[in-house]
Amino acid sequence: MIRFGAANRVPTPHRAGDDPNGNGAGLPTGSRAGNHFGDGFRRPTTAEKTTMRTHDVDHELIRAATEVARTRCRGDNHTVAAAGRAPDGRIVTAVNAHHFTGGPCAELVLIGTAAAGGVHDLDTIVAVGDRDRGVIPPCGRCRQVLLDYFPAIEVIVGGGDRLRAVPITDLLPESYVWADHQLDPG
Repeated sequence: MIRFGAANRVPTPHRAGDDPNGNGAGLPTGSRAGNHFGDGFRRPTTAEKTTMRTHDVDHELIRAATEVARTRCRGDNHTVAAAGRAPDGRIVTAVNAHHFTGGPCAELVLIGTAAAGGVHDLDTIVAVGDRDRGVIPPCGRCRQVLLDYFPAIEVIVGGGDRLRAVPITDLLPESYVWADHQLDPG
């Protein structure tokens, strides 16, 4: 079993096929350029990241966001569409409101749109760029807001045959969780 530790690190086994816990994980050993931390851990490979914690991709959600991007994103003010799925199956869509002062991303507009429509929880979210740019990952601010509002949400990322749904916590390892630092009302 591969265990993730600090900074999403993977234990480096002592020799091929033998890890320190005796699980015989068969992970490659040795220092990989750029992947080895020098403290008994290494960064997970791309293959490990995409196969260990990914989930089925909601293609209907991607199609919804793509349709909104194609039909509603016009000019420079609206360049990204987002779609989110509520636990009851409803799909909520929104577009960004670009402004030179830092207008909100489509994911943040979607949170407000969902709340205005009575949707207060989301299971999955995806953002799609206009002009057929496809699925785009959320920016850092959106990642933090999504984590704070919906700690169990999955985010669709990647492109082409690498599309995958990952927990928001995978996109923000070792993150600050706002809810953990609030005073108990009791």
